[in-house]
Amino acid sequence: MSLRAVMIRARAESDTTMTPNTHGAERLSVEQAAAYLGVSASTMNKWRLTGFGPVFHKLAKRVTYSRTDLDAFLNASRRRSTSDTGVPATAA
Repeated sequence: MSLRAVMIRARAESDTTMTPNTHGAERLSVEQAAAYLGVSASTMNKWRLTGFGPVFHKLAKRVTYSRTDLDAFLNASRRRSTSDTGVPATAA
């Protein structure tokens, strides 16, 4: 199955299984968030363990992600080239 097909399927499933919080924000499961970012759930788990990756919410044993936080993570990961570290150069 192509990545595009996985993303479409995850979005379709998330439309019916997303959990809104009291503020109306969408909460995605680890699997849904992984599909949204195009990575595996295992990668999401490793990122959480190492402190990398998007901000997450944890209540008891349940881990969820907000779509807003996933989009912020994607935006922070933008680069112009493979040598771009994402850190602005300082003037000497």
